Amino acid sequence: MAAYRYDPVFLAATDEALHELQGCHEILEIGPGAGVEATRLALAGAEVTGLDITEDLAREGPWSLVLGDAHDMPFEDESFDGLLFNRIIHHLTDLPAMLTEARRVLRERGIAVFVWPDWHETRCSPEHQPALVAAQTLPGLGCAAPVCADQVLVLAAAAGLTAIKVSHLRGRYEGSAALTYAFGHLIATEEKRQFLSARLPEVFTDLCTFSDELEHEEGFIEIALAVLVVERSEMAPRLGVASDG
Repeated sequence: MAAYRYDPVFLAATDEALHELQGCHEILEIGPGAGVEATRLALAGAEVTGLDITEDLAREGPWSLVLGDAHDMPFEDESFDGLLFNRIIHHLTDLPAMLTEARRVLRERGIAVFVWPDWHETRCSPEHQPALVAAQTLPGLGCAAPVCADQVLVLAAAAGLTAIKVSHLRGRYEGSAALTYAFGHLIATEEKRQFLSARLPEVFTDLCTFSDELEHEEGFIEIALAVLVVERSEMAPRLGVASDG
């Protein structure tokens, strides 16, 4: 699944997120990994800090890494004017706590940008439906919990973050690559394979044998990536939110 980083829909979503952060001077990226996006932001002129639970993936670059937990960030109040959560929130176990922390470390009128796969907006052909249902409903399959945009909007508002934009970018995959590309992460580790084989053995079998037995399968999956921009504001939330519908 490392190839996802170079897929057009993922690249477009990342570009949109970074565009939204233009004008921010001190940016925190949560879960920067190797630091590809952190480096891009730094080269554009921002002072960038990455927060991660491990330094295993980090590469040297014009940004600094701090080890810590997104649910309890090791920063003073109002430390940043921009936050980036790029394909990370579906890995977190307590979204309300994370959003509360996001608001705390943001300055007034600072913005946070979230990008994540919205399985509830994903569409597929009938033969792939069991795997999609697994991704939509079961925790532990590569994410702490499936997250849809409506859920995040409600939780963000409760945390004191005002939504100013939400959109979905879509990528369609057809033929034999569709299931393995979209759901390969579900069997990426032994722990996940054991979990899925115990909970949904038929889906597990389909995933494991797909490339060998269904190489010429005609089907599709249309993945939806959500891009959400929120603002920390002391004012009452806006009534209107820009959306793609």
